[in-house]
Amino acid sequence: MVRFSRLWRGVMPACVCVAVAGAAQLSLAPTASADTASYLAKLTPRYTSLTTDDLLSAGGIACGILGAGYPAPVAVDAIYREKGIALATANEIVSASVLDLGC
Repeated sequence: MVRFSRLWRGVMPACVCVAVAGAAQLSLAPTASADTASYLAKLTPRYTSLTTDDLLSAGGIACGILGAGYPAPVAVDAIYREKGIALATANEIVSASVLDLGC
């Protein structure tokens, strides 16, 4: 029984520190908000062949896939196939969706 209590004396402070650090990260994390203006401002000048509706639709696809718990590469592939655009473009759309649309 002595060995068990000594073990817990070393483990418990470490667990408490990890829990406090995790709570601090959550409380300091920026809040997610949908900012379509900055999303479009970031993508529209680069991708002039895509309309505003195309970009918003692609962002919606990305958010739907990411919100369902799938990883970003699945969203990139879906936009690539759905919209017929380059993988690099789809990748940037997914990135902008996460950063600006709050996915």
